[in-house]
Amino acid sequence: MILPGGSGGLGAAVAEAVAKAGAIPVIGCLGNLERAESIGGRLSEKYGVAVPLVVGDILDASVRQRLIDEAQRAGELYGLVPLVGNPARIPIETATEQDLIDSMR
Repeated sequence: MILPGGSGGLGAAVAEAVAKAGAIPVIGCLGNLERAESIGGRLSEKYGVAVPLVVGDILDASVRQRLIDEAQRAGELYGLVPLVGNPARIPIETATEQDLIDSMR
């Protein structure tokens, strides 16, 4: 399962739930590689799954492709959790297209 933003608080919780259920979380992170590696290592140790990490901006097509490639290498692709990051910081009723793009960074 692809988890862009999977190294944050909510993302880490979702990644753990995915690993606990027996699936492999592919964690995407924008810049905090140390935290992502820590989460991946903890989940690997606790649940016995390899946790691929992809660092980069989800708005970059090559980063999205790397997330897909890592998920396919891990096995069957079960899904994508598109809103693990911080999209809730902007009220959807007043959000502009640029607000939504910025919220994914």
